[in-house]
Amino acid sequence: MRFTINKVVTSACLAFYSGAWSADLSGYEKTCGDIGFKPRTPAFGECVLEFDRRATISSDGNLSAQRSAATSYQSPEDRQCTKFGFTAGTTAFAECRLKLELNKRDAQAANDVEQQRNRAQQEAAENQRQREQSQALIRLGAGLLAPPPPPRNPQTTCQVLGNIMTCN
Repeated sequence: MRFTINKVVTSACLAFYSGAWSADLSGYEKTCGDIGFKPRTPAFGECVLEFDRRATISSDGNLSAQRSAATSYQSPEDRQCTKFGFTAGTTAFAECRLKLELNKRDAQAANDVEQQRNRAQQEAAENQRQREQSQALIRLGAGLLAPPPPPRNPQTTCQVLGNIMTCN
């Protein structure tokens, strides 16, 4: 299957360079060359074909639209590696992209760990608050069920009036 795909791409590239297509693709060629693809390679041909496909989909086919499509074609990592001075299609460029991707994944993993830690702290704080509320409710219920406390002044005074005795 892979051999067939490579054969189709190679045939497309050969047709492209033999002038079988009448479309002016020089803008795409320049853009793909600027990105770092080497002319007359399958990758270069795929790049030109991709820009041509995108321009066909787009309603505006002028060269400035093609150039803006070429710039948006690059991922942020591609642009970063290009800023570092690497040329697209080289081993150094691929290593740059790999390192940026690994750094991005490491940062995402660290962010995930930090979010998990924050969620665990929030859950622990919520559990503590619920425990304190439960203990307060238990104390309230125990207070309601307990007999009334004895009077503060345990001394009782009694008065006698005739045959009736009244105590406080």
